[in-house]
Amino acid sequence: MQAGQKYYVEALHKEAGGGDNLVIGWRLPTSATNANPVVIPGSALSPFVPSASRQAVGEEITHLQAAPNPFSSTTTVTFHTETAGKAQLDLFDLSGIQIQSLFEQPVLASESHQVVVDGHTLPEGLYLLRLVQGNKVYHLKVMLAR
Repeated sequence: MQAGQKYYVEALHKEAGGGDNLVIGWRLPTSATNANPVVIPGSALSPFVPSASRQAVGEEITHLQAAPNPFSSTTTVTFHTETAGKAQLDLFDLSGIQIQSLFEQPVLASESHQVVVDGHTLPEGLYLLRLVQGNKVYHLKVMLAR
């Protein structure tokens, strides 16, 4: 990380009856593994605001969708390509471990593709879809809940 640079951080938090608290912190790479993280004060955090160009149009361009989401057994992932070239769609767990390679082949510009994710052998939980197409990367969270 670099001083003065903004970074996107997302916290998933489930409130369950009140009194909950969320703290964001970080550790230096040189810190001992059992060292307490340095808490980032709320005044240093700002909410995520979509880009002005998308707000001006009044719609968000969606390149990657999954339905149903959450899903209990299978979900259909739909993605749209902007340019011709190789497209790659992968499924990751929240630890960043690749679980499945779902799609990897050349595509044409302005195509739509659908891929079915089979969750029968996966444990219940939150997963991340990553679409790489050209020099762009899109992410989508999907929840497997039985």
